[in-house]
Amino acid sequence: MVICLVMKFNMINLFKNIIKFIIIMKYLITGITGFAGPHLANVLLKEGHDVYGLVRGSNGMETDIMDIVDANDFDKITFLYSDLRNFRTLTNLFKKKIFNSSNINKNFLLNIYHN
Repeated sequence: MVICLVMKFNMINLFKNIIKFIIIMKYLITGITGFAGPHLANVLLKEGHDVYGLVRGSNGMETDIMDIVDANDFDKITFLYSDLRNFRTLTNLFKKKIFNSSNINKNFLLNIYHN
């Protein structure tokens, strides 16, 4: 009976790890150095996701979030430097296949750029 329970427990943990591995996503947080950005990064990192933070060079530095994001988690964030208004940099960013761009609508990006 004890062996059966241990095997069942191990199988449950195995399935949890498989599910966790399958649903890891790559998230781009625009405004990572703002108020909500580092808090969102903490949540996503705790869930095991990959986090990329977009930092606007004129407005912030990645070290601005070190008081909110733990040092170990800080090292897990990949920082990218651009501005949302810079259409060329954003399109190059998505062309590099860093993110799953299947849900990115080019017209949406064009509207952001022209407004």
